[in-house]
Order: sequence, then structure tokens, then C-alpha cells
Amino acid sequence: MQVDASMMTEWTIPTDNSLAGQIYLEGNLLYFTEAWGNKIGCLNVSSGLFREWTVPTADSQPLGIYVSGGLVYFTEAIGNKIGCLNPSTGVFNE
Repeated sequence: MQVDASMMTEWTIPTDNSLAGQIYLEGNLLYFTEAWGNKIGCLNVSSGLFREWTVPTADSQPLGIYVSGGLVYFTEAIGNKIGCLNPSTGVFNE
């Protein structure tokens, strides 16, 4: 498969040095973890707009990510937890 380089786009994550980790694409929304930023991020690939949510457990280093039923599930490497974010309300459960 050949990739057309003219269709590729780069985006800069709003939080500097956030150590972006895994990604999960759900429609036009690209969710990702920010281990050093202690955040879950989301990029709307159509508009280029970002949203970020800070994980409640300080320095938890979110890593893995999965989206299902409108909820964002993630692992916390240092927090030793599995978390869930409702991006519509911004509410976390860990």
C-alpha cells in the first residue's frame, strides 16, 4: 500500500513534553494518553481542535487506552489503576 504524503497532517499536543502514548480512533476523534502530562487527550481530526482532561490521581502516568460506548478506558502505570473517563461530562472513575 502506498501512502500519499500530501494527505498527512501533523498536530502539536497542547501540553509540552506530555509523552504521548497510545492512541484510539473513534470516528473523527483521536483519543490518546499523555503519561508525563497526567492527562487524557482528544483531537478532532476534522477540525484540528484538542481537548484534555487531567487524571485525578497525581502522576499516575496513563498509558493504554480504549474507547467503547462513549467512554474512554485507560490504564495508570504508576497509579496502579484502571480509569474511565466520560468525555461528555469530564467525570472520571478510577
